[in-house]
Amino acid sequence: MKKIFASLVSIFALNFCCAQQATDFTAVDCSGTSWNLFTELSTGKVVILDWVEPCDGCIVGTRTADSALIQLNVTYPNKIKLWVTSDGPPNGCLVVNNWLVAKHIGASASFANAGNEIDQNAYGGLGMPHIVVIGPDQHIYFNEKSGTATGIQTAVQNAIDGITGINAIQNTQTLSISPNPAKDKISIQSSNPVNKISINDLLGQSVIEENYGSGKANPVVNISKLPAGTYIVTVTDAYNKSSIQKIVKE
Repeated sequence: MKKIFASLVSIFALNFCCAQQATDFTAVDCSGTSWNLFTELSTGKVVILDWVEPCDGCIVGTRTADSALIQLNVTYPNKIKLWVTSDGPPNGCLVVNNWLVAKHIGASASFANAGNEIDQNAYGGLGMPHIVVIGPDQHIYFNEKSGTATGIQTAVQNAIDGITGINAIQNTQTLSISPNPAKDKISIQSSNPVNKISINDLLGQSVIEENYGSGKANPVVNISKLPAGTYIVTVTDAYNKSSIQKIVKE
């Protein structure tokens, strides 16, 4: 029965809601922290599992997962976890973490081999990139191997909505930030006047906040004093709609 189940997941690689039960596990991440899947889900979290080699070919699905986490974190703060793990040796923690830094991926936790990796066989077998979305109800909402994970944001939102009964806020603001990467200043091009700009590091700590009262058109923010790295920019417009983008400070 387990073989049939695994084959079906592998063949169809479907996005689906509330159809299949996740397999619980406990794994130690690269920082030495032990995580139990069902314990994390019981706190109302959605967990995105992402197996990588890692390699350049894996980055498309991982970036899609990372983007989904960033976008939905505005509406569902601290509700989503992205766990990135090696799909096997010789990729240890150093390799995985260096890859995440080089690709500017803000994983919630990273895992590797030598007893710390999360077993893909419980989720349809080997393949990379392999992304699975698990909701707070312990069901799988998305399971795709060797793809772009284009439906992952919808799957995460469905996983949360299925528990909370609420819908995500529809964002009508058009936003672009340039240059990116940037050294000194960033220019915010917004379709609506901007009331507030918040810049956080990947740990969620606020590093810059600008308030413009009744709204400002296309403001410029000085980021010259920030250390080099990746940051999350949240732009709130005059209609209280928020958009977020990731920037790289050189």
